[in-house]
Amino acid sequence: MATSNGNNGSSTENATGSEVIIEATPGKTIKLSIESLQNVQFVQDAGNLLVIPADGGEPILLQDFLTFGATENPPKIELMNGEIVEIAEITPLVQGFSLADINPQAGDDNSDGGGANFRPFTDGSIGDPLEISDLLAPTELTFSREEEEEIIGENDDLPSTTTPSDDPGGIVTLSFSTAGGAAGPATGGYEDWQPNQNVGDTTEAPMQMLVEFTPETDEELTSIDISGFPDGTRFFVGGTTAGDEVDVTSGSFSVLAAGGVLPAMYVLPPANSDSDITLSVLANFVNGGGDTGTSNVTGTAIIDAVADAPTVSGGDASGDENTAIAIPEITAALQDTDGSETLAVSIGGIPVGATLSDGVNSFVGDGNELDVTGWDLASLTITPPTDDDTDFALTVTATATETATVAGGGELTEANNTASSTFTVDVTVNDVPPADDGPTAVDDGPFIKVEAPDIHAVFVIDTSGSMNWNELSLMEEALKNLATTLFEQNPDGTAITLIDFDETARFIGGGTFTTLESVMEALNPLDAWSGGNTNYEDALNLTRTVDFVPGYDQAIYFISDGQPTIGDTQAGIDSFNDWVTNDLNNAKVYAVGLGGDAENSAYLGQIDNTPDDNNLDPAAGDPYLYVENAEDLSSSLQPTDAWVTGNVLDNDILGSDPLADIPITSFTYNGVTYDLSATGPGISIEGNVIGIDTEFGVFELNLETGEYAYLVQSDVANFETEEFGYTIIDNDGSTSSAVLTVTIAPDNSFTGTAVADDINGGASNDYIVGGGGDDTLFGGDGDDRFIFQNASTDGNDVIEDFGANGDADVIDLTALFDELGIAPGDRADHVLFSEDSGNTTITVTDGADAEITGFSIVVENAALNSSDITNGKIVVDES
Repeated sequence: MATSNGNNGSSTENATGSEVIIEATPGKTIKLSIESLQNVQFVQDAGNLLVIPADGGEPILLQDFLTFGATENPPKIELMNGEIVEIAEITPLVQGFSLADINPQAGDDNSDGGGANFRPFTDGSIGDPLEISDLLAPTELTFSREEEEEIIGENDDLPSTTTPSDDPGGIVTLSFSTAGGAAGPATGGYEDWQPNQNVGDTTEAPMQMLVEFTPETDEELTSIDISGFPDGTRFFVGGTTAGDEVDVTSGSFSVLAAGGVLPAMYVLPPANSDSDITLSVLANFVNGGGDTGTSNVTGTAIIDAVADAPTVSGGDASGDENTAIAIPEITAALQDTDGSETLAVSIGGIPVGATLSDGVNSFVGDGNELDVTGWDLASLTITPPTDDDTDFALTVTATATETATVAGGGELTEANNTASSTFTVDVTVNDVPPADDGPTAVDDGPFIKVEAPDIHAVFVIDTSGSMNWNELSLMEEALKNLATTLFEQNPDGTAITLIDFDETARFIGGGTFTTLESVMEALNPLDAWSGGNTNYEDALNLTRTVDFVPGYDQAIYFISDGQPTIGDTQAGIDSFNDWVTNDLNNAKVYAVGLGGDAENSAYLGQIDNTPDDNNLDPAAGDPYLYVENAEDLSSSLQPTDAWVTGNVLDNDILGSDPLADIPITSFTYNGVTYDLSATGPGISIEGNVIGIDTEFGVFELNLETGEYAYLVQSDVANFETEEFGYTIIDNDGSTSSAVLTVTIAPDNSFTGTAVADDINGGASNDYIVGGGGDDTLFGGDGDDRFIFQNASTDGNDVIEDFGANGDADVIDLTALFDELGIAPGDRADHVLFSEDSGNTTITVTDGADAEITGFSIVVENAALNSSDITNGKIVVDES
């Protein structure tokens, strides 16, 4: 049997109805509505050709087509595409084709004649239709069978002398086929195809059961018996409509083969099953002598798993911007519920920055689709991006995945193992005017400032004749500014000695002064002292007689406008340097050259012992400070600035309204509120700037601009803190408050920056503060205190010499736990210890007992544990 995807059709003689008969004649071309020779079945009927469409359409009988096919001018078939098909192309496709059936032997019981192609006589025929009169003269006929005289009516009882037929035999085959498009038919079928559902979707095409019978001689198929139908299998005979379905609940069914031809048959597997189906077919057939026979065959249909599209539904949503918008419940379900499929749900179209949540899970849109399998789809909300009222659409996709049962030939294809359904949730976002949220003040600091040291300074001033009145006036102003700064930074810990020199050197006034007023008075006549030669030796020798205040830092400022002109300068410098090195305590000597004559001094660099140098000649390594103009002298002589300055408004956050013209309403210090109406001792108001005296210094705040300045003026024995609360206001009266914090460190403190530092302490009892970054800390001699203030910024620090040489060093975590807000009694439980290779690593946990990442203290060559909190090596509460 040949099969294809073709359709049955008709010739030009209207062969379109049921049981159409078309007469063939020599040389005639018969047009049929057939796309190709495939998908039709050709069956021999003596000299006729029966054309049977494989899809169950009505057959067409081409009368005498095979009879005239043996002539010199046989008939032909023309296909729909115009192709002419010769008889030689057709006969190989004819089921059980037999040339003997076209030309029966003479004398057979049912023959119309013997030996030649005579058409049967029909009533009304006259003459010589086959033109036998034109044949050669008669000759004696020769027969292949024994001659037997037959007298009508006299031989009825004689025994038959015909040759008996052989036992019937034949071959039956069973196969299964599903139209597979251009790739050819599949050797099996797909689960869950339905009647009338097979158009345009190969995953729902019907599976045809094909039974072919090949006879040995003249057998003809009469019927087939099919058995082995699994429960739930459906069987269709003649077509794939609901009316073609037959009952196979018994597991078997018989199909008649009319005229030896079976109708089209289709098998539908049990619902949602991809289990392969094995059927047995018993073919029943009969030969020309009436003898019957059977033949058995078994075949397996490979059933391909096909995912059923799941159901998914929901509804649209709407809500206000900056709020969580509820999404109506999304319902997704499998249609195949026998456990062979799994369900996944995803949501696409989530705007970047929007937040999707079910109350437990959450996702911030990043442009990608989100798998929400396992989420609570009845509790979904979506919060649009901040301040965004743009409408958007979410695409919900439910995907069923078939876990195929691979058996026998396996899967026909894996492309149909998933199926998806989608729907769209339109989300409407309502614009909401911004609320009057007001400004937000943010804390500033803590800023660490080391107290100003106690200092004894010596001003050695060149007043020789080369210094004119203008230069001396500017020098006087510069020295007075320097004195003012020193006394401001430490009013009770500053002493200044004044020396001037020309040909000789002498103390000004009483020599050493301990108040700013006395220094100012002593310097007043300086601009009138110009005259004489320049004698460095005498000036340096007099300086060596200064009696410094014990315990004070020592600083010497040597200021000259030119070169020495008298005296043994080098001898004086050498003696001076020996005295500084051997008799003073780390004294700083600043040599200052003023004007063009001092630019290339050969001596000032020898006097200066600081590393600072803005002079290129002499070479680096022998530096001194050079200023070209006296106007620049004042700024050049300023010591390290002790002021802490900044702007409290810089990190504050504006609300929906602008700040008021005077944005800071007031500030508080030690429980007292100060505004522009404040009065009393220690308070100064100039414009919008309020200044107050504090416990350890002076604080100034500009209520209009937010600029502040804090000056440390007092000695401290330990770290001290000054806090200034302030309140900001916008133009409709909304307010917010924050705190500016300044921490004052003792003079013997060594503090790091916001980046990684190597910090080395001195020979005394030092305070070591790493600050931000990963720092390496070395206390040096003395009982040092290593202070940590903020676990989120202090980094991973290393202490190299903790307790070395018997020093009573301390690790102070007080400020760190203050910042974390952990009660003093609980702090010991928040310190963790681990030891490795003789080193101890200390970490801390927050109020939720979570270890703070990015913070640790590695204490080298020390074994520490919780007992050291008790014995005082580790301090968690300084109070």
